[in-house]
Amino acid sequence: MNENATAANLMSAIDTLISEHRVLICVGPGGVGKTTTSAALALRAALSGKRTIVLTVDPAHRLANALGLNHFSSEEQVIKINDLESKKTATFSAMMLDTKRTFDALIERHTTDATVRDRILNNPFYEQASSRLAGSQEYMAMEKLYELYSSGRFDLIVLDTPPTVHALDFLNAPQRLMDFLGHSHSNLFTRSTRTLGKVGFGFLRANRILLKGISKFVGSEVFLSLLDFLKDFQSMYEGFKDRAHQVKELLASEEAAFVVLSGPEQASIAEGLFFRDVLEDSDMPMGAYVVNRVRRALGPMNADTASSFETWLQDEQSLLSHSKEDKEQTARHVLERYEQYAQLVQKDSASLQSLTNALSTSIPLIAVPDFDEDIHSLEGLQVYGERLANPPTDAH
Repeated sequence: MNENATAANLMSAIDTLISEHRVLICVGPGGVGKTTTSAALALRAALSGKRTIVLTVDPAHRLANALGLNHFSSEEQVIKINDLESKKTATFSAMMLDTKRTFDALIERHTTDATVRDRILNNPFYEQASSRLAGSQEYMAMEKLYELYSSGRFDLIVLDTPPTVHALDFLNAPQRLMDFLGHSHSNLFTRSTRTLGKVGFGFLRANRILLKGISKFVGSEVFLSLLDFLKDFQSMYEGFKDRAHQVKELLASEEAAFVVLSGPEQASIAEGLFFRDVLEDSDMPMGAYVVNRVRRALGPMNADTASSFETWLQDEQSLLSHSKEDKEQTARHVLERYEQYAQLVQKDSASLQSLTNALSTSIPLIAVPDFDEDIHSLEGLQVYGERLANPPTDAH
């Protein structure tokens, strides 16, 4: 075994992912900590010396909250972190996807004629397509991801995706675009532009009788604007298709890996496994499965413990005014809550065992214990990253 392989074996599953990949994509159901995990991965990578950026598609500013920021924008923002152990300072970048600006940059890249470029950017149909077209956000996320990857400025890019359903749209966005632009498929743009090409855009513009008839339905100005949009867009088909192929190849390459997250509940795990199946069917590399917020077993609690708790209550000066009945009721309530929590711990343990049986042995399963409170600081993220890399053994 060579030295690199030996070093990899000594590293945690998370640190190995950070070390061996340039793109990590966090996916899974909503409310399981994808944004926190994405930020923690980026922070941990930065502390290891990697030039890192974390990108979120979520417009709800959860990434800003996780980073402890009051303001967040679509511009790259440099975050400084002081290592809690070494006290050394590291930096990483963070940004939120701006679908419209990313689409604009894509148009500028694939348009060689400045007049055509300006005409597209100022066309009202483009305004709608770039911000409201179904799937535009997912595809632009892929475009921004590839743009950051191609720039060579970062050793690691961490992408925080929307909940699973939308993340599937995100995953399929390049292929959907290839299908849309493919010569073997009859799509609206291709059919329209081919037909109009035979008739002639100029002829349609000059034919007042035809325009008058069309104006009864959509208005002649709207129709002519659509003609211009379709005509100008033809010149970018090949560029869009080539980029879609490049993105798909990146996602399927060894440089990328998906981190699937879920909670310990059966429904959440089922959704995570569904995404695992989609990744396998799509030949996309899965790097790890993270189960977040796993309940951990407490110390033993029984009638004697409850009785001791009641005695403690009696000894507390601030509670001397409480009646004996109140103290006994409090002790019973604590015992009931403990028993309920113990049942949840057992359920989580059973779910983890079931998940272990369902996952391939080559996919690391990381169980992260539940934190006492939400994380809203860089220090909290560093602690969470440490839990990701070295989860307590009793969390399994």
